[in-house]
Amino acid sequence: MRSVTTENTTPQPVSLEEVKDQLGFAQGDSYSDDRLNRLIVAATEQWEHDTQSVTTTRNVTEKIAAFSVPTWRLYYRPVQSFTSIKYYDADGVQQTLAASVYSVDVPNRQIHLAPDQDWPTIQTRWDAIQVDYVAGVAVVPEIAKQGILVQCDIMEELRGTTKEKDATIKLYENLVARFCRSSYP
Repeated sequence: MRSVTTENTTPQPVSLEEVKDQLGFAQGDSYSDDRLNRLIVAATEQWEHDTQSVTTTRNVTEKIAAFSVPTWRLYYRPVQSFTSIKYYDADGVQQTLAASVYSVDVPNRQIHLAPDQDWPTIQTRWDAIQVDYVAGVAVVPEIAKQGILVQCDIMEELRGTTKEKDATIKLYENLVARFCRSSYP
């Protein structure tokens, strides 16, 4: 089991104006701005969950229960930089793991046990290991923006027929699938 928390350090990937344009709202009308801003946050969270990607720069903390394998993958992509691995030793004291014990493959977002090394003995608890890194992109890919805008459409509950709603949901799912393909840049 993994607990992942993020701290947003940059603005949302789509603007209020882009969402108003997508949904057909007048740009000068501010009546729905608060609701639409919440919609942007929710649609972005949904995109990021569905694609395991971060659309803006974030500090990410993952907490896991054990060093169970010699290699494990960080949850979010793309990883910009790696900060640290901390763990609770057998006495319950938080320690920072020496970088010589592991290596980080940033492009593939993997952490590997270094040759001739062993993971330390840890206290049994759900948050025994804390991994900190920075994830996200400097420029949001257009496919992500389109996916978030389409998700805003879905969440706004289209006023059309079921067929139109289904088509919009299918469009969103296709954008997610395309972005998750290993061949996408």
